[in-house]
Amino acid sequence: MYIIVVVVVVNNDMRFLVVMQLLLSDIGTSIYGEDYCSTYYSNKNYQDTYAIPIEPLPCESTWDIPSHVLEEVMLPSIARKQPGRPPNNNRKKGNEGKYKRSKVTCSKCGTPRHNKNTCPKFTDQA
Repeated sequence: MYIIVVVVVVNNDMRFLVVMQLLLSDIGTSIYGEDYCSTYYSNKNYQDTYAIPIEPLPCESTWDIPSHVLEEVMLPSIARKQPGRPPNNNRKKGNEGKYKRSKVTCSKCGTPRHNKNTCPKFTDQA
């Protein structure tokens, strides 16, 4: 029978939550998180990671840039056509106004606001 155990490993101020499955027979009288947690999460490895100080860059005016680097001209990369349908370039700007719908006109009598199917002048006398 399996049981899910949540172990909180506390090393000084660092806390890591480890969720694992253990056999019921493996659980003795006490559980030590260090036994089930990788050394990757240990406080020593954390401190070793940040042991080397990270210094900020000095002001740009104090940089020592070699002359061969200053003379080199960077060209733009070659533009390649992107895959897929190109974007629509004729979108209206904010000051152009909203889209105006075309007015419906009847093709039989020429008056607006109805079409030939609902024309009152030419009703089908079936």
